[in-house]
Parts: sequence; structure tokens; C-alpha cells
Amino acid sequence: MAAIREPVGMRLPHALLPAVAALVAAVPATAGQGPAARAARAARAPAPAPRCRTAELAVALVRSPGGGAAGSVYQELAFTNRGRGTCALIGHPGVSFVAGGDGHRVGAAARRVAPPRPARVVLARRARAIATLRIARTADFPPSDCRPRRVRGLRVYPPGATAAAFVRRPGTACSSRADAQLSVTAVRAGRPPG
Repeated sequence: MAAIREPVGMRLPHALLPAVAALVAAVPATAGQGPAARAARAARAPAPAPRCRTAELAVALVRSPGGGAAGSVYQELAFTNRGRGTCALIGHPGVSFVAGGDGHRVGAAARRVAPPRPARVVLARRARAIATLRIARTADFPPSDCRPRRVRGLRVYPPGATAAAFVRRPGTACSSRADAQLSVTAVRAGRPPG
């Protein structure tokens, strides 16, 4: 019987055989990593929750566990999802005092405070996100700088929203826009109402 001869140039040196075997073994592990495979996986993945709209949220002031400190009152702004589906909030709400029948703004809008990188809060139906609101006492400002005015409550823009909610909180606020009487944190997950 005659020996089968391999064509010249087709021989692999024995030293390369382990490397070739490793490459062949790796092909099934990396299969499905290309752009088409990633697009197919993305199509199967659930879509991220849309941003909560003001109309889907019940916005209210609730007492903060700490309550207050020298010269300030702390309350929590609660954003409860009353919509039909899941939605998400991220960032700081916009908050200002309002007065009169037309709801005109009184004083400076709330100053935004930490954290610098807010977390995305996904709200299932009836779930709640909260932001801590600090309200400096009007009496702690010199009257000539503060120019106190009666207010009806707060105008609250949920994070990322262009429509506001009204939260009743009658009292007195500084009409001067020089100093922020309000400060607010970014939203974070809160306990469900109950």
C-alpha cells in the first residue's frame, strides 16, 4: 500500500497544533457576539421604563423622620406612581413657592443639593420616590432682605418634567430671589404609602 503524501505547505508544525485547537474550541464560545446577535438580544430585552409624567404622579409633602434642625424644617416630597404602568424618575425636582390665584412664583427656586450622580428610580404602580426638601425659616432672614409674602404652597416639577403639580402649604416665604430659602435632594426610592 502506498503512503499518502501531504501537499507541501499544508503541514502544521507540531508546536502550532495546541494553538489551533484552542482557536477552534473558542469559536463556539464567541459565536453570537457580533452586531446581529447583539441586536437580536436587544430586541428581546424589555424596554426601559419611560420617564414618569406629572399626570401619572401624586405629589405630596410628608413629614421627614428628622423633622427639622436649627432654622430649618425638613419634609419629604413624595412622588407616587398612580399611572397604569411602570415609570422612572432620575434627578432633582424643581420646587418653588407660589402665591395668588394665578400661582405666581415667590422667591428663588430650590437649590439642588447632593448627590452629584442621582440614581434612576423605577416606580411600579403605587410605588413611591422621595426627595428631601429643606425649608429655611422666613423669620431667620432680615426682613429688609427677605421681603416676606404670604404663599399658598409649592409648585413642584417632577425630575425631567415640564408640567408642574401644586402642593398646598400655606405660610410665609421670602420674596427676594437673592437667597434660596429652599433646597432639595435628588429623588430616591421611598416606602410605599400606607
